[in-house]
Amino acid sequence: MVVVTGANGFIGANLCRWFAQRGQEVIALRGLSERGWRLGRDWKGRTVRRDLCDPEAVRAFVKEVQPSYWLHCAAYGAYSQQQDVEKIYQICFNSLLYLVEALREVKGFQAF
Repeated sequence: MVVVTGANGFIGANLCRWFAQRGQEVIALRGLSERGWRLGRDWKGRTVRRDLCDPEAVRAFVKEVQPSYWLHCAAYGAYSQQQDVEKIYQICFNSLLYLVEALREVKGFQAF
């Protein structure tokens, strides 16, 4: 199973489609405030909304899905209107730490 964070972004949405077209089970992980338009109506894979800034929510999700691969494309601060420094730090750095810590517990995990 492949999990893609930032699945509503350009790169994340295209990675979801690419892996799904090759027969992989894909979970598109979106943030709580995202609208989800990039995957489109033709997306047949599973889409999940989680707060990556919540370490307990991250740990619970990782434990639930037991992924083999994780593609981390989540970001905040890429657009000029995204200027909340605390949110940039939370999403771009802390969420990465939470993910890596949680994924260490997954047996058979292949790649991040």
